[in-house]
Amino acid sequence: FPSLEPFLFARVDLLPADQLQSKE
Repeated sequence: FPSLEPFLFARVDLLPADQLQSKE
């Protein structure tokens, strides 16, 4: 499922970013 690959990667990239912003 190459179409889902970028979607999952983007999701994983946004998750940590959201957590970092929330802590800050």
